[in-house]
Amino acid sequence: MAMWRLSVAFAAGVAAAQLTSFAPFAYPLDRLFLTCLAVCLALGGRTAAGYALGVGLYLAHAAAVIESRVDPRYTGDNILTQVRVLGFPDVTADGATFLVEPIDDARLPPRTRLSWREPPARPRGGDTWELVIRLKVPRGNLNPGGFDSEAWLFRERIGATGYVVASRRNHLLGAGKGGVLLAVRQALDRRLTRVVSDSRSAAVLKAISIGVRHELSDAQWERYARTGTSHLMAISGLHVGLAAAASYGLSIVILALFRVRRDNHALSLAVAIVFAGAYALLSGSGVPAVRAFIMLVAASLALIRTRSVTGFSAWAAALAVVTAYDPLTAGNAGYLLSFAAVLALLWLARQRAAGKVRLVIRMQWVLLLGLLPLTVLLFDRYAPAAPVINLVVVPLFSVVTVPATLLGLILGGPFEFAGNALLRIAAWTVEQVDVFLAWDAWPAGEASAGLGAFGGLCVLGTIAWAFLPRGWPGRWLSVPALIALAAWQPARPPPGCFTLAAVDIGQGQAIVVETLSFTLVYDTGPAWPGGRSAATNTLLPYLAHRGIRTIDTTVISHSDVDHAGGLAVLAAAVPLGRQLAGEALRGFHAAPADCHSARAWQRDGVRFAFIDAGARGQGGNNASCVLEISTGTHRALLTGDIERRVEALLVDGGALEPADVVTVPHHGSRTSSSTAFVAAVDADYAIVSAGWQNRWGFPKANIVRRWTAQGATVLSTSDAGAVRVQICRDGVDQPKLERLDRRRIWHGP
Repeated sequence: MAMWRLSVAFAAGVAAAQLTSFAPFAYPLDRLFLTCLAVCLALGGRTAAGYALGVGLYLAHAAAVIESRVDPRYTGDNILTQVRVLGFPDVTADGATFLVEPIDDARLPPRTRLSWREPPARPRGGDTWELVIRLKVPRGNLNPGGFDSEAWLFRERIGATGYVVASRRNHLLGAGKGGVLLAVRQALDRRLTRVVSDSRSAAVLKAISIGVRHELSDAQWERYARTGTSHLMAISGLHVGLAAAASYGLSIVILALFRVRRDNHALSLAVAIVFAGAYALLSGSGVPAVRAFIMLVAASLALIRTRSVTGFSAWAAALAVVTAYDPLTAGNAGYLLSFAAVLALLWLARQRAAGKVRLVIRMQWVLLLGLLPLTVLLFDRYAPAAPVINLVVVPLFSVVTVPATLLGLILGGPFEFAGNALLRIAAWTVEQVDVFLAWDAWPAGEASAGLGAFGGLCVLGTIAWAFLPRGWPGRWLSVPALIALAAWQPARPPPGCFTLAAVDIGQGQAIVVETLSFTLVYDTGPAWPGGRSAATNTLLPYLAHRGIRTIDTTVISHSDVDHAGGLAVLAAAVPLGRQLAGEALRGFHAAPADCHSARAWQRDGVRFAFIDAGARGQGGNNASCVLEISTGTHRALLTGDIERRVEALLVDGGALEPADVVTVPHHGSRTSSSTAFVAAVDADYAIVSAGWQNRWGFPKANIVRRWTAQGATVLSTSDAGAVRVQICRDGVDQPKLERLDRRRIWHGP
């Protein structure tokens, strides 16, 4: 019990330290942090000591990572350096993304993430290159419902991001110096690529055998997430347990054949530990695999020494070791879900269940309901069909897919033909599972936008059935709680109000406007060579977070790729209603209507009107749609990339009225925001959509000063993350800045 309490207190300290912003009383999480500290102190010295140790260790590791980040003096300029490639680069048709470590260069942090468009040779782990690179301090887009890539960079201890500059000086110095372990994993990777013809099935087999998951497509990840089977792609306790059980059984048989009369049980347990440890290493040492290995070691040592050990004790030991080894990993979804799932199963094991079939069925429901608060918190979603799907998929993976994959990779040399046959069988099972998961009838559970106090109680209420023993009062509350959660929808603005959200989409623009029953998207952000778009990781998650499944009107201000680049991705993911644009869009068969000739309309007491004072017929930036959204005497003005010529036409034509909120034209370029235009708009808030440390230096300092001198508060998505403001007939709310609301220790200024 003492071990259990100390481990949980230690992990709680680590968790509390990563949740706080360390600005006491400024944020709710800081108050939670101090409350947890007070509770631990009240529980006794040992608990408080474990909690304090967790906080201290996390802060020490966090400080080391922050201190190791690239010095700002070396950002933005070309650096000629020598680096070694780490792990498995993510190579696509148009480039590569990979981690590197420096070779005797103090200017670079210990780990840097680079991208390289059209490299002359495919980068491989262990390669040594001389490269010309350009770096910046780790930074990520921050939006409601979006992935916090800055947190991921921090947990991976990446001290800089950047790209390889096209140069004749880029060349390979040496290959294959990544060590024996990496060489073995690379050999297995090549064999799977060679044997399994279907790239999607090969990606799955690589994920469940050697822990290489970057080859899984976005569509595959979405399918696994929607059906609650993402856990199959992690090297979990199931895989490690299978490897240990198989090696134990094989060892027993071999010892018996050779008539060894020693303590065969202990010898076989030792063999099982060795094989399980080797598998955990080959799989990339993910948290679930390491957790399972530590629990296996604890249980095996107890059996060898004929001492009893409870599952909870082994769980607590694994929690302490994994957390102490790398406290930063405690923020990973894999860490949280792995330990929570095992804890739920251990709790279930304490309760008596009639029959194995009933136990298996109950296990799936316990995992769904017991982990639901975490899945809602981490992913804004849950998978209501997961118990049914896992009853089919998990046995197939356990009995066929995983054993066939592992045994197929082990069998080589004269037995390679048999190993290849097993790999093809495993790939065939993956294909069947993929067809099963792709069935459109599987329901998806969305838990978008902030649930609030009542929604939070509903989420917590769903776990009552999972953790309260049978017959306990209140267990039935999980049913109405689950129904309420399924029926819940995010709150929309009341009549006569609208919300305007400038999504943090990088160097580009995407604006989402909502009224009570109407949604408008103004621009969709940038796209890059190879078909990738920022909308995938920014705009679409924001729409899902807000529960928006249909867009009534889409406006593309003009055809520049940083404004129109995400339209194809958006159209493929969400039904689009009316589409308007300031000029013809390249690459689209269905031409949107001309926004300059569109009539004004009203929805829910909010008026939408395009202002045209001569932009019609112009091209490029000056073709941008200028949209005024008003309610009562309050208004917002969306300006696209208009420049001084159109600004002068708007001012001279008397088309402008003072606005409460304006999007600064052309991202704060000197070609826009003329003095007369700024004075005519006379905005309270001027929002700039721009990327962090973009190469054009937007917004320009003199433009910011011009808006500020007029009395506006300038808010840039590069500094503030997503900017959201609600405008009603009776006034304008204080804007919400995502980077301020979600401030954590790893976020830069």
